[in-house]
Amino acid sequence: MAKLLLHIYGLIPADFIDVELEFEGPVNLRRLEEEIIKRYGNKIEEQYISEDGLLNHRFVITGDKYGKKIDYQLPDLTPIEEIWFAVPLAGG
Repeated sequence: MAKLLLHIYGLIPADFIDVELEFEGPVNLRRLEEEIIKRYGNKIEEQYISEDGLLNHRFVITGDKYGKKIDYQLPDLTPIEEIWFAVPLAGG
């Protein structure tokens, strides 16, 4: 059983979520985003969900705890200790 620690910041207005999810076998970004939207989709702002039903990466940055971006090309995210889904704040 693979465990992933997720930090979900800014997708849901005024809410920051830290959650640990368990998966059977390898998990890629697509599967992870599907699970996030299944759990929190009704609370996520519409602009942050793409037409494909995944997260809209024009607004949402996905990366590891060191700031390295994660994309759909990685076949297995389970070796990554923490995964961040963040909407950067705009303004000055």
